[in-house]
Amino acid sequence: YRYKDGSFQSESCFEGYHQKGVVQLCFSRDGKQLFSVGATYTVAVYCCDPADKRCGRMIGSSQGPKGRVFHCAALSSADAGPTRTYATCGEKHIWLWTVEKSGALKSAPVKKLDKYRNRSFLCVCGVGGQGGLLVGTGDGDVIFCSAAGALGGKFEAPQVHASAVNAAWSTPSGRLALTGDKDGKIVLWSCLGAELFELASFALPDGDPVRALCLSPD
Repeated sequence: YRYKDGSFQSESCFEGYHQKGVVQLCFSRDGKQLFSVGATYTVAVYCCDPADKRCGRMIGSSQGPKGRVFHCAALSSADAGPTRTYATCGEKHIWLWTVEKSGALKSAPVKKLDKYRNRSFLCVCGVGGQGGLLVGTGDGDVIFCSAAGALGGKFEAPQVHASAVNAAWSTPSGRLALTGDKDGKIVLWSCLGAELFELASFALPDGDPVRALCLSPD
């Protein structure tokens, strides 16, 4: 959909690839691509750029790793360069997907996750520079990493959550991020390069679980 003349108007309909339902969606940071994940961990990328002759069509697809997938996100625009990169996470894995200009889709796991081999990774967002990721686990940890492994010399962010981290979100620049947990705690992070700092924390009045997060555009 595109908002035009006071209402949302349908522009494209993508169908026919994911056979058992779509479980996750995200746009690239520039809004020119749509990344989708199917229930059987099929992955597809669609062109949404009106200036591109491929607009409205699937430009790449692949099969994900074994295990359930819980979340996907685009890396921040500062990290994308001439290509666009997305992350997926789920049971025992964090996976990166790079879309080349031609539409070719390449994938690789985040390395050196042996310590977290049996974890469930519930949410992910792109942060800072160096292809950074912020990933929340079912045990309450927040992992700060890149494709090569740990950022800043260690995987763990400061221990600020005491329950499952259900939601993560970052600004387009990747400099600010939010995480929220099962007990209703929300943490605001500053992400600069390989440095991660807690800026503030908030609690929902009734302690309800946090399911989704975002900041206002300003």
